[in-house]
Amino acid sequence: MGLVMATTSSSSPLSRRKAGVCRVSLRLGMAVLLLCISANSCAASSLPLPDKSNGVKEGRGKLYCFRGFTRCVSGIEQCIKPEQECNGIKDCADGSDEGHRCKSFDCAATGRYTCPSGRMRMNVTTSFGDLRYTHYTEYLCDRVKDCADGSDEDPSFCASYDCNTDVPHKPLRQLVPAPPPPPHRRRCPSGKGGCVNRGKAVRWSCRLRWRRRKR
Repeated sequence: MGLVMATTSSSSPLSRRKAGVCRVSLRLGMAVLLLCISANSCAASSLPLPDKSNGVKEGRGKLYCFRGFTRCVSGIEQCIKPEQECNGIKDCADGSDEGHRCKSFDCAATGRYTCPSGRMRMNVTTSFGDLRYTHYTEYLCDRVKDCADGSDEDPSFCASYDCNTDVPHKPLRQLVPAPPPPPHRRRCPSGKGGCVNRGKAVRWSCRLRWRRRKR
């Protein structure tokens, strides 16, 4: 009995040290595992979704955009259409297609008018990717927001705009030959409904626009 007790008491400190080393190793392993999971999560969240890349990846850092697309200026693995750049909508996952750089972006060179705010270009609104109108003034105060910031429908400007006076703007380069003069427009009664082209359906158009606005 005495021998057994002596053996147990002598091995007890060693067992405790081994148990302590195991606990420390386990904690270190858990910490490393959590760091790896966190790093992978951050890396995954910084990349665009595969179905939005609009291109084919080959090797590290090599991305070939589909035809009609261009890579985001920040270099992330994502491509967008040229008309999506500086349109007031963040199409790139990191928003690099918008921001302060759009103040100096040459909208006219890409076939789009610059919004009155000067911060972005007018959006494409037809199913064929074309401009709705040829002349810049036709986009102003027509109750259709062609600019994401709504600067083409600014109430303070439209309240006094006569619908026809030319507003300083940068002309498009692709309009060759020169387009015919814009159609004469008129203001809706009491200024409600914005500007419409002269014609038999003027009153009906003004009423329809006013109803849509009230909704």
